[in-house]
Amino acid sequence: MLKKIYNIYQTILYICGVIFVLGIVVLVAIQIFARYFSISTNWTEELSRYCFLGLTGFGAAAGFGDRTHISVDSFIARAPEGFRKWLAIFVDLVVIALMVCVISWLGTLMVSTKTVRFVSLPTVTVNWAYGIFRGAAVCMIISNILDIVRRFYKPLDDIMTAKKNEGNYEVTIDVD
Repeated sequence: MLKKIYNIYQTILYICGVIFVLGIVVLVAIQIFARYFSISTNWTEELSRYCFLGLTGFGAAAGFGDRTHISVDSFIARAPEGFRKWLAIFVDLVVIALMVCVISWLGTLMVSTKTVRFVSLPTVTVNWAYGIFRGAAVCMIISNILDIVRRFYKPLDDIMTAKKNEGNYEVTIDVD
């Protein structure tokens, strides 16, 4: 069950990343063709920046979920096996605390800059950029919570193996 939730969550993050990349490609292509025909479209540059912010934020959240983000693990690799688990949980909790601080800080910025608008997009406020980062921070928190849960409770597929025994299923639990 946990594995399914994790896979669905990661798929959603990947789809968001693909949407942001496609947005960048389409907006930059529009900008290139508009410049070729001497049409001023400065709004495409601004929207492509938003897409880049979303790609960066949600890509970082997907990296946290896959554990493919940049990390220096020379200390962790030398630590005893039992200590590694608790150290990884501690690091996840620190990241969660940091993301909560980022969310609250961005909330303060959103309140203080709610009327600041971009020059090229007068109908869009700066809060959209802050909102993208708040969403990415929430996704990083979810990724770290899922990682903590996975460390305590291995996915059901890894812990329990069902063996067919004359029409009945015998469940065995692998204990490390």
